Amino acid sequence: MKLHYIKKPPKRISQAVERSFADSKERHGLRYFRLLGNEKVKKQALMTAACQNMKKTP
Repeated sequence: MKLHYIKKPPKRISQAVERSFADSKERHGLRYFRLLGNEKVKKQALMTAACQNMKKTP
């Protein structure tokens, strides 16, 4: 049985992802959620991610 190992992402990619999460927490309110419940938290997180992606596109 041959095992396939997942390669670690390059350091610059992992830093970019970390910066994105830090930006979400600091500027877009992902540190504390306004609503309670898994479904409502998911909706807020998805809306925040969509807004963040729209902000990044030219």
